[in-house]
Amino acid sequence: MKTKNFLFTAVLTFGAILFATNVSGQTGSVTEGTGNVEGTNTGNVQLVLKLKDFQELKVTENQTVDFTFDEITDYTGSKNIDVTVENQLTAFSTKKYKIQVKASDFKDATTTPTTLPTGVLGLFTVVATRKDDAGNPVSTGSVNLGIENADLLKDQLKTKVSTGDKIDIKYSISGSALYNALGKTVNASDGTAGDYASTVTYTILPG
Repeated sequence: MKTKNFLFTAVLTFGAILFATNVSGQTGSVTEGTGNVEGTNTGNVQLVLKLKDFQELKVTENQTVDFTFDEITDYTGSKNIDVTVENQLTAFSTKKYKIQVKASDFKDATTTPTTLPTGVLGLFTVVATRKDDAGNPVSTGSVNLGIENADLLKDQLKTKVSTGDKIDIKYSISGSALYNALGKTVNASDGTAGDYASTVTYTILPG
């Protein structure tokens, strides 16, 4: 921004000098009987707009999405367990864009952390819904979480308003599939009770 301000100031200064030069040179000539001075009395200033592409993605601050399994139906239910966070992402882009997502493997917070198998992470489905200014959905995308970036939303048009695009995120997992995957952990015979955390990372890119 400092560079832009400098260039803009430089252009205005140049215009001002030009104007001052023209005015100071107005010695002119006097037409006999009229007293009028003939000379230049206008000057031009050029305004320059230098527009560059810009992208920004904001995630709701201090956001934690909890999945608690403490009943038999949580572990054996046939339906997915869903948690939806409205407006979790706000995207701004002056050009067509896409949003990618990846996540780290689940670990507990002990001194020697236990890491759940990568397959557990892959059981989570993430659904993104981009909304218009009125809050109506205009596009959606869905992927299974992994440790590598995956395209969650593709071919999104540039942001229409300065407040950005609001995007809802829904996280889903099958309890029964989770329990089956937990049976494959190293310490499965001792149980896997505890709090395990994964960091989900969203990235905006030209689309």
